[in-house]
Amino acid sequence: MSNMGRPKGKNNKEYVYSIRMDEQTKKRLEAYCKLLDKPKSEIIRMAINNLREENVYEKNLGCDNNENGFNAN
Repeated sequence: MSNMGRPKGKNNKEYVYSIRMDEQTKKRLEAYCKLLDKPKSEIIRMAINNLREENVYEKNLGCDNNENGFNAN
């Protein structure tokens, strides 16, 4: 029997998270999705990456720009 479906890529999204949010946050997320014409999951990934780049707390939070997201220390 042959394999069915699409072949696996290099950057598969295998993990699923469910989150709870208030009405205002939901509306903001939906507005960003509409504005940027992107799905919710992609907008959330963008937000997480922006937090990492901005490092709003100006300290090492255990995340680095390596592949797995953690410091080697």
